[in-house]
Amino acid sequence: MRQITKKEINDLAQQALQAGNPYVRESLRYEHGDIVLFLYAEKLYSEKELNDAYLETARKDVKNGYNERGVGYYDKWYRYSRKDGGRAYDLGVMLAAKTPGCAEECHFIGCAG
Repeated sequence: MRQITKKEINDLAQQALQAGNPYVRESLRYEHGDIVLFLYAEKLYSEKELNDAYLETARKDVKNGYNERGVGYYDKWYRYSRKDGGRAYDLGVMLAAKTPGCAEECHFIGCAG
């Protein structure tokens, strides 16, 4: 199976972000005049900073989903342990499933917590 490209990773990460940034959703919004900040994980961030943080995680998850599904695995850990419910991982999985050379069988890795 071919390698996933950086463009595909970035495009799918952007698609995951367009569906909503879970970091922004779980933060407290503060407005002071024209300045908008978000309190997340006991730190203040701009919306751009939170989007960049989510995109970094989403890129890794897309790549992992693609690579793992390509060899016949699906890790449920992403579904239960990521703030986006595994959205970015699933986008990588779906791309892999449509790619020639992807393993036909898929073994699910359970999540113990």
